[in-house]
Amino acid sequence: MKNGNDAVFLPREGLIDFHTHVLPNIDDGAKNAEQSRLMLDASREGGVTALIATPHFDAREESPEEFLLRRQAALVELSRVYDAKTHPALYVGAEVAYFSNIGASEQLRELCIRGTHVLLVEMPMAPWKDRVLEDLYAIMEQLRLIPVIAHVERYIDLQRRGTLSYLAQSGVCFQINAESLLTRRTRKLCQFILRNEIDVLLGSDCHDSEHRPPNIVQKAREMGDGDLASELFYRADILGRILLKGAHRPLEALH
Repeated sequence: MKNGNDAVFLPREGLIDFHTHVLPNIDDGAKNAEQSRLMLDASREGGVTALIATPHFDAREESPEEFLLRRQAALVELSRVYDAKTHPALYVGAEVAYFSNIGASEQLRELCIRGTHVLLVEMPMAPWKDRVLEDLYAIMEQLRLIPVIAHVERYIDLQRRGTLSYLAQSGVCFQINAESLLTRRTRKLCQFILRNEIDVLLGSDCHDSEHRPPNIVQKAREMGDGDLASELFYRADILGRILLKGAHRPLEALH
């Protein structure tokens, strides 16, 4: 495993930001294409070479068909400011809010990162009962998808001891927000993850260019424990490239 802060850049492959709200005018992220452009610029300057646009989807508010139409419109709007030569490679998926019996919904396939079987899931901010865990298993066993729990550090203190390890052993993946690496509590979580050889993905969860910017590299470099940052980013980069294998870059078809 590489050591030192220089290792987090992995210059040949670069960094993957696995959780962003960079698409304009679709959720509480970028309000317009110009703000999207600023966020893409900041991502590039922060060393990110690939990012996944993951706008919020809530089945209680709209159907997958309605969401996909809105997402396509946002992609068209983004294409007006996206520069394929300088901006990070863009992939598209969704941040899907958990709902009861989620594992029985065949339409989840359409909300995966396009071209993959990877689904970013936003879990309930509460202790996860057995039924919730069964729904996660159903996503894997019935739909043959790979669930990635978004910003897992928000939930883990609410769960029963051993839940994270058990889910990891079952095939669930986890995403951590880079900004959380600055807190002592989350650093302890990261140490637990590394000690138990649980691989994670990293995301900025950026929503705009100022208050919640795409600062994945900057935040990691500010960490006091350089070796911890290095190892997390190194593992996240490897897992991210594996999960993105075969993924489609949607804006290429629009130009």
